[in-house]
Amino acid sequence: MEKVFNLAVVTSQLYNENQSGLLNNILNCCVGLGINTSVISNVYNFESIVSEDEIYELILCEDLDAIAVITAYLKYDGLKEAIKDHILRSGKKAVIIGSDPVFENIPNAVYSDESNCTAAIASLCEGNMDLYDKSEESNLFFSSLSKWERIEYFVQLEQYFMNCMSIEDFMRTMRGSIYQNGEENDFDIFLCLYREWWSSEKNPIMFGYNIKNENELFTFNANTLPNKVTDSDKPCICFYTPIFFSENMSGYVVFRCSKPFFLSEDYCHWLKNISFALQFQKARYDVSIMTDNKTISKYYDKVTNFLSLEGLKFSIENFISDTESSDCIYIFMIKIPFTDTGLQPEQIKENMTLVSSVAKSITPLMNDNTGFFSRVDENTFIFAKIGQQSSEYPENTVDLIKTLIMNNYSFIEKMGAESLFIAHKQYCKDNISADSIIEELSSMIAPSIKKLEESIQNPKYSSISKIRKRLYINPERNADIDNVCKELCLGVGYFRNQYKYIFETSFHKDCLNAKMYLAKYLLVTTTTGISYISEKCGFNDEKYFIRLFKKNTSYSPVQYREMFYISQ
Repeated sequence: MEKVFNLAVVTSQLYNENQSGLLNNILNCCVGLGINTSVISNVYNFESIVSEDEIYELILCEDLDAIAVITAYLKYDGLKEAIKDHILRSGKKAVIIGSDPVFENIPNAVYSDESNCTAAIASLCEGNMDLYDKSEESNLFFSSLSKWERIEYFVQLEQYFMNCMSIEDFMRTMRGSIYQNGEENDFDIFLCLYREWWSSEKNPIMFGYNIKNENELFTFNANTLPNKVTDSDKPCICFYTPIFFSENMSGYVVFRCSKPFFLSEDYCHWLKNISFALQFQKARYDVSIMTDNKTISKYYDKVTNFLSLEGLKFSIENFISDTESSDCIYIFMIKIPFTDTGLQPEQIKENMTLVSSVAKSITPLMNDNTGFFSRVDENTFIFAKIGQQSSEYPENTVDLIKTLIMNNYSFIEKMGAESLFIAHKQYCKDNISADSIIEELSSMIAPSIKKLEESIQNPKYSSISKIRKRLYINPERNADIDNVCKELCLGVGYFRNQYKYIFETSFHKDCLNAKMYLAKYLLVTTTTGISYISEKCGFNDEKYFIRLFKKNTSYSPVQYREMFYISQ
């Protein structure tokens, strides 16, 4: 066949004595016909506590050409209806193996019993049965161990996992548990986890590891088959098995091999160990500690769960090597320079809390899969957007970033509005690297940081900065310059000069800026009415607010919301 055919075999149990012969016969057929086969199933004896909706999301993905359903081992009635609806809605081909009233009268389906299912699959993918050569079954998993050695091995393995003090230890133990028994067999194992694997909330982004190659990390969308797994130089068989805590699915393990093997209890026992060990890692940490341990990789930052510097380098390299992606990438650097010196542990914790808060503020910008966030050092973020952008995009994005962070009042209270620096530039694939991008954008920001450091030395900086923080934390209040000057025991003229010298904007203009940032924030993150926003920002006249807003942004409030709204 010119195109590799992708078939999903759906069953409830990965290992069952009655099912194993049938499934291996199907897999032998698929290998002989050159079909990429994904076996999507549950771990033996776990079905009573797993949510069917979460386990079988993969079945409904668009990457599959056909679905083979083994009805005798499909346990959930709700799942059966969902699969049938998907087949009817998508028009996908299907092989229904066995008799089940739910799957009757499906137009695109080929029906068979267990004895002739291989012929039905060959017919479905237009394969030649004459090429089908049944291979000898072999047990590739722990095949070098005797029965008693396997018993002892799994007892020790459980203890090894219990002794893991971090998720990194878990990954190393998982790798060692496969390959420490002599020669490496012809298979790969991938661990694929949701981005927030420890949480009940599902981020559509997943990341995966090739356990055999600890340096290979990849990200993908949860409703697609991961290309790094299915892309092979020859047809392969992939077994997708879920990892879960109670009814919360964290991801799945993928076992990929190029030839059928005997599905053994050893493999299922190993999978159970992996599932329980990951649950133990989750239980080891309380909520506050888990905030600092969200990632399983050097590619992800532990405070923000953004990409780390290594992750940024990896992503830039992927962008350069991806011949199908755009040739352009727009990079924004966001820097919040801490002014503390000689940091004590409590100050470090406070700063990390602030960094996490800022990261949460800007996360809504990432509302698609055409870019990424990275934290490249303790106080520097990179926001990358792949693809050609409009001429207005850079300025609008900088304004959106400022809007989101200026309404983070913990940031304003700690750092002040003057401690946010943004540089940006569009890059092409030719002659770029993460290091060169960081160096260039940092040099663009450096003069502004130097100016801030000089301003901090001003004797009046501390007292005037407190006034400015108050403006941005309470923008709805109409600050009176006379009252401010009385509070500081300064003349109005002197205060105005000092304010403009330190912050490079006038006090009056800054009062308006604070109101506009609040207005823009409410417009892009809520559906609140314009009249309420006008009042919330300290304006008694809605028409005056709209006129002033348009003068400052070139858009009416309604237009601004339509163009820049981002879901929280």
